Amino acid sequence: GLPLVIVALPLVWLYLVRVATRLPAEEFPGAREAITEARRGQGPMGRGEKVALTAFLAAAFLWILRRDIELGRVTIPGWSPYVPLSWPDMVGPLDKLPKSLGKWFGQDWGDSAVALVMGVPLLLVPLHMRPLRFALSLGAARTAGWDMILLLGGGFAMAYGIQETGLSAWIAGSLQGRAHVGGFTAMLLVCVVSLVLTEVASNTATANILLPLLPAAAANFGLH
Repeated sequence: GLPLVIVALPLVWLYLVRVATRLPAEEFPGAREAITEARRGQGPMGRGEKVALTAFLAAAFLWILRRDIELGRVTIPGWSPYVPLSWPDMVGPLDKLPKSLGKWFGQDWGDSAVALVMGVPLLLVPLHMRPLRFALSLGAARTAGWDMILLLGGGFAMAYGIQETGLSAWIAGSLQGRAHVGGFTAMLLVCVVSLVLTEVASNTATANILLPLLPAAAANFGLH
């Protein structure tokens, strides 16, 4: 999606500011002074802000570079093959574990491990010794948007359930033998279904539900 974003964002911006809602060519009176004053009021970055920014960027790069990235003839190697993040890699075979636990421990913990490795140290990195202050306090952690975190987690759980129960395979199988449709019609159907789903589920849950279904549905509709 990156090439599409690089092309689409400038085009959408140009349309909004030059066609849909034309902005005046001259500057707004006092706008530059107001922005300069707001920046001056923020002051320099504090130690806590620098620590949080470093942790955020490190987590983002670790997530992006976790697996190999294929760019035609060039491959950017990922770090996950060299770091043991599953139970068999760290401890040993799953045969000695109960069957109910073996499936859970056999999963790849890569994304979760990155979040923990970047998040937990924030509770331990001191910013000031007198008084003792950490980059992330327990009080600040309690005020995080846990409702949003649970919403996103619920979306992931819903998508996992759809895949594990075979619902996604059943939906794809029900499309067997259907007449082929054009690309525009298929895109219109996807948009309508997405809009309907977002009325009862989060955007993340909608994406997680549709992404496993679209490849199978596309093949049955005769599309790439």
